[in-house]
Amino acid sequence: MADAEGHQPRRYFHPSQYIGVSAVHVFTTGRRTPTKLEKIPMVARVALIDYRGNVVLDTFVRPTPLRKRLKSEYAVELPVLVKVFMGRNVGLGFEDPVELSRAAMDLFRSCEEVFEEEVASRGWPCDLPPERFASYFS
Repeated sequence: MADAEGHQPRRYFHPSQYIGVSAVHVFTTGRRTPTKLEKIPMVARVALIDYRGNVVLDTFVRPTPLRKRLKSEYAVELPVLVKVFMGRNVGLGFEDPVELSRAAMDLFRSCEEVFEEEVASRGWPCDLPPERFASYFS
């Protein structure tokens, strides 16, 4: 978005460098304890889309253990964020990784300037999240 003088903001990354990612997971059973059967999330399908929403990859994969790095109990699910900030429903009926990765990219594009400013100020991405977001990561 141009400023009042018509200048476009400097882009830190070219749009071709952004990829939206979504993975659908299934649960398999793990070890049994006396009180319950442990469920293990496994990645089963992966979708990648480019900056404009074109499908780069949409494939089923051999179930692989899912590793989540976000450790916050306050993490908000993508469909909720898209509904609140974009007024759009996603994931109705079934979980479609292409739809979800497009929604993630649309949500990113709606705040891209903020992200670009963080990157330009060396606040993100880096080995650690910016200090004000550190409580959401382990």
